[in-house]
Amino acid sequence: MFLWDYTLVQWLNHLIAQSERTFFAALFLSDRVPWVLCSAVFVALWFVHGERMNRMDETQDPVYRNRVVVVTILLGAALAFIAARILMALWDRPRPLAWMELQVLMPPEKWQKVVEAVGTGKAFPSDHTAFWGAVSAGLFLLSPWLGAVGTLATLFFAALRIALGYHYPTDIIAGYAIGWMGVAIAYALRDRMRWFINPILQLFDQQPAWMYGFGMLVLLDITQRFAWLFAILTILFGFHVPG
Repeated sequence: MFLWDYTLVQWLNHLIAQSERTFFAALFLSDRVPWVLCSAVFVALWFVHGERMNRMDETQDPVYRNRVVVVTILLGAALAFIAARILMALWDRPRPLAWMELQVLMPPEKWQKVVEAVGTGKAFPSDHTAFWGAVSAGLFLLSPWLGAVGTLATLFFAALRIALGYHYPTDIIAGYAIGWMGVAIAYALRDRMRWFINPILQLFDQQPAWMYGFGMLVLLDITQRFAWLFAILTILFGFHVPG
């Protein structure tokens, strides 16, 4: 661990410990909110240019182009998240809250529940930031402005997790880099994945009731940090992604 890792955790923790209100806000905003926002971003991108595709041509149909980007981002983000989870299991780094003296403005018994939920180990890298970083990287495929907003949002939510002692800054940097690599890989392979992407996009136009029902389940699973996906992998293949 670098000295500035320790220093930045202490400084950000001091900022959110100004009052019980700011501390509670940090707890709330660092939990499910970013995941719900990511799901909302996927929905907005899916419909921003219309409800149905005209043709499968990225140069002539903005609906098709945006939906290819949405699928690319989702695949890249899922890849980055799983990769980060695997690295967390291989590098069991203690979280700051496990040993640092942090300012905690809530009853000890309630904070203990937070610690038990987060865990005291497996800090490196940040799987949350890997996913959020992948989404923000994917937004650059559509617009530099959207990408910049996504990056700022990712940094904000990541800073809250540092302030609460969930991660060190180097955990965040590593997670963000993994997110970018995940989207870069998905984007590089997207032409080879047309056989997979195009039929799915066609089904959304041909069978909207079933496909949008399925899409809703995917979005709900994102808000649960892919808990259902990991459970299905474990049941079907015995493939356990640690977390």
